[in-house]
Amino acid sequence: MTQATLQDKPVVLIYFNPDCEHCQREADELRKHAAMLANAQVLMLSAEPLPLLIPFVKAHQLNGLPNIQIAHIDRKVAYETFGFAAVPNVLIYHADGTLAKRFQGETSIEAIKRHL
Repeated sequence: MTQATLQDKPVVLIYFNPDCEHCQREADELRKHAAMLANAQVLMLSAEPLPLLIPFVKAHQLNGLPNIQIAHIDRKVAYETFGFAAVPNVLIYHADGTLAKRFQGETSIEAIKRHL
């Protein structure tokens, strides 16, 4: 995934770990309220290997949501590029690529929507 992969709309980056209970609740809320973020591209990033992410996606029924993508990111790259050190962590970017808001910890979909 690169800058070219991003669409010309707001982007929500969610750094997560499949074993994190807060991340699991956030994934469930994301599925339940996916329509609230329909105008944004949501990228869920994890430092865990892909074989651990696939069961997470299935368990939380995220694979059928068109604007949500799950991807692996190297832990060092996550920290150096986005400042991700703990999970869950949410970054919201405007369509022009400027940072709108950073949330650390479990974040409601309503709070994310307010900053799109």
